Amino acid sequence: MIRRLMFLFAILLCSLTVVPTRGYNPAYQIDAVAGSTPNIDGVMTSDEWNDASIVSDLGVYAKQDGRSLYVAFNVSDNTVEMQDAVAIFVDLENNGGAGPQPDDFLFGILRSGQLIERQGSNDSGPPSGGWSGSASSTGNLWQAEFNITYAKIGITPGEAKTLGMALEKWNFVVGYPFFWPPMTPAESNSPSNWGNMVSEQTWLPEFPSFLALPLFMLLTMVAIVFMQRRIPRKQKNNR
Repeated sequence: MIRRLMFLFAILLCSLTVVPTRGYNPAYQIDAVAGSTPNIDGVMTSDEWNDASIVSDLGVYAKQDGRSLYVAFNVSDNTVEMQDAVAIFVDLENNGGAGPQPDDFLFGILRSGQLIERQGSNDSGPPSGGWSGSASSTGNLWQAEFNITYAKIGITPGEAKTLGMALEKWNFVVGYPFFWPPMTPAESNSPSNWGNMVSEQTWLPEFPSFLALPLFMLLTMVAIVFMQRRIPRKQKNNR
C-alpha cells in the first residue's frame, strides 16, 4: 500500500500530461502570520493554532515563529484508511514551470504518520532533513502537523520572500485528490498553477505586545538620564 501511495504521488508530480504554463494564480495567497510555536504531535489544540492563517477550503492552518513554517491539516473523513495523505508543495524560487524542478518540493504525511518527501522529479522517499511532522486519527477526523525549517525552504528572517505553494489532501477511498488552489492532478504537476505564500512580517517572529509599554518606558528613562547628564556638562563648559 505504501509503495502504491508513493507511486500516486509520483503520478501527481511527474504526469506525462503537459500542462500549458498559465502564470501564477494571484487569487490564491496565504500569509504565514507570526504566531506561537506549536507542539508538532499531530494533535491540533485551539490554543496552538488560533493565531494562524486559515485556508478554509481545506481546513489548513499556517504560521511562522521566526525559525520555521508551521502548517496543519484538519481533515474530516469517516472512511478511515491509513493511506490517506496530505501534502504541501513548495516552489522555493517561485519560478513556476510546466513541470517540477530541483527547487520544487513535496512534503507529505500519511494518516499512519509516515513522512514522505520529494524533490523535483526524483522518486518519493523518506525525509532528507530540515522538516518534521506528525499525524493523529480518530473515527471521523484526522490531523497532521508540519514543521518546516527556514533553512529547508531558503527563508532568511527579516527578508521578504514569496514561495510558490500548493496544498493537497488525498482520500484513499475516494481515490481523487483535492487541491488548493483548485486544480486537477495534471494541473498540479505545473508549479505555475500553484498559489503563493508570503509573510507580512517578513518571516520574523511576532513582537509580544505586552513588552511594548515596558520597553517604551525603559527607553524614555534612558533618554532622560542621558539628557540630565548632558546638561551639566554644557553648563560646565559655558563657565
